[in-house]
Amino acid sequence: MATLVIVSLLTSPPPAEKVEGYIWTRQVFTRETAALKALPWYKNYRIQSLVLLILTAIFVMMFA
Repeated sequence: MATLVIVSLLTSPPPAEKVEGYIWTRQVFTRETAALKALPWYKNYRIQSLVLLILTAIFVMMFA
């Protein structure tokens, strides 16, 4: 972990154009939300994640 931090601090950052596709922005979220609205609810990964989170909480409470 320390090696990653040291190398990151000692090297120059890449150009913005190179990393642009990997950085989360509000526009990315807005475009993705619009695309997900066209899908049925059972194909929306956000809803699937919420269902999994709720099921996990239920199982943890049952066996705790």
